[in-house]
Amino acid sequence: MREAPAGVVSAKVLIPHLQSLARERVDTLLNRIWGYRVGLVVAPAGSGKSTLLAGFASAQKVPVAWYRAESWDAKTTTMLNHLESAFAAALGPLPGNWDSVETAARGLESWPGRRALLVIDDLHALEDSPAERTLERLIDYAPPSITFLIGSRALPLKSSLSWLAERKAGRPACNYFISRLRENPPSNGVAFSAGSAAARSSPGNI
Repeated sequence: MREAPAGVVSAKVLIPHLQSLARERVDTLLNRIWGYRVGLVVAPAGSGKSTLLAGFASAQKVPVAWYRAESWDAKTTTMLNHLESAFAAALGPLPGNWDSVETAARGLESWPGRRALLVIDDLHALEDSPAERTLERLIDYAPPSITFLIGSRALPLKSSLSWLAERKAGRPACNYFISRLRENPPSNGVAFSAGSAAARSSPGNI
């Protein structure tokens, strides 16, 4: 097995084992991700985003790469090293030395599979950083076999998603799963809504 790139924290690229309850309605919403390029789960701290994402990732029958972002991952090389390690764990050996978006995209293009998922948790930690801007480009350059599911406390990737939403070819750019805490929340504590990337709004609870 090839060693992880220097500086990679192994715990950040492994799907965490978090105990969660079945949420049929929410899981149905998340399963819509396969019709989109990017899915977002946006909610305040403590609302269960990580638990939801980990449960969804663990239940998939396709390869899933996991990356939990932290503020000290703000450098492009640090984030790419973690993504390289995460994808290698999920997909098997890939061409290494991901020192740019281009080399990362070429590495992913070498994978012969039909569908894989990258889950990024806590992306708000990289807000307005070089790493976030690099991720914007990777979403654009990565092959269509890769779907992105992102958890954040704030709506991320504003410039990229606005541009992606205007593209005419391929899958729709994005589907939002925006959770909101209600005054009288349901039993799972979180209510989910879905909306379009172009409108940047949620039409109502689903």
